Amino acid sequence: AGSGNDTINGGVGDDSIVGDSQQGTGSGDDTIYGGDDNDTIYGDSKDGVGSGADTINGSAGDDTIYGDSENDDGSGVDTINGGIGNDIIYGDSRDGVGSGADTIDGGDGNDEIYGDSYYSAGSGNDNIDGGVGDDSIVGDSQWGNGSGYDIINGGDGDDTIYGDSYDGDGSGNDTINGGDGNDIISGDSSVSDGSGDDTIDGGNGDDSIVGDSGRGAGSGNDTINGGMGNDTISGDSGLGAGSGNDTIDGGAGDDTIFGDSLFGDGSGYDIINGGDGTDTAYGDTLNGTSLSTNSCTNVEISNQCDTP
Repeated sequence: AGSGNDTINGGVGDDSIVGDSQQGTGSGDDTIYGGDDNDTIYGDSKDGVGSGADTINGSAGDDTIYGDSENDDGSGVDTINGGIGNDIIYGDSRDGVGSGADTIDGGDGNDEIYGDSYYSAGSGNDNIDGGVGDDSIVGDSQWGNGSGYDIINGGDGDDTIYGDSYDGDGSGNDTINGGDGNDIISGDSSVSDGSGDDTIDGGNGDDSIVGDSGRGAGSGNDTINGGMGNDTISGDSGLGAGSGNDTIDGGAGDDTIFGDSLFGDGSGYDIINGGDGTDTAYGDTLNGTSLSTNSCTNVEISNQCDTP
């Protein structure tokens, strides 16, 4: 086991750095600089549990960073900056459960960022900034369930953002800003059900936004602003049923807005404002069954709407 508070500088070269222990438990509050070139950094341990509050800077290069551990659970409250390069960052762990409330900045480059874990559940309340580049950001976990209350900023670039999980259920109340660029945003999950009450701003660009889930059922009461650009917005789900009571503002641009779902049934009581531009609004759904009454303003084409 390792528990010392260490300062490590990798310098120039492709380094492999472990903050505390290769196989044992790591709990030291370490400061690690990867230096130039393509580094692999473990904040606490490679195979053991990690809980240290580490500060990690990948610097220049295409780095792979584990805030706590690669193969076991991680709970440290880490601060991670990928630096310049196309980085892969795991806030806590790749294989284990992640629960640390991490602060992550991808830096310049096309980064992959997982706030807590890749394979297991994630629950940390993370603050993530993708930085400049076309980033892929998952607030909690790629495959496991996600429940953290995350704050995510995609930064400049065409980003793909999932507030909680890609494949697992998502229930965290996340705050997401896509930043400039043509972004794809799901408030909770891409594949499974989403129930978080999310606040989403697409930023500038032609964005595709789903309040809860791309394919699963969505029930969160979301607040969505498309920002400037020609956006497509679904309040709850793309393919599954939607039941959340959402507030949606298309912002400037020619937007298409579905209060609940594109193809699934819709039953949420939604408030839709098309904003500036020639907008089309469906109070509940395009192809599913509409089961509620919705309020729509500033839209040129409307269905399933009460318009003033």
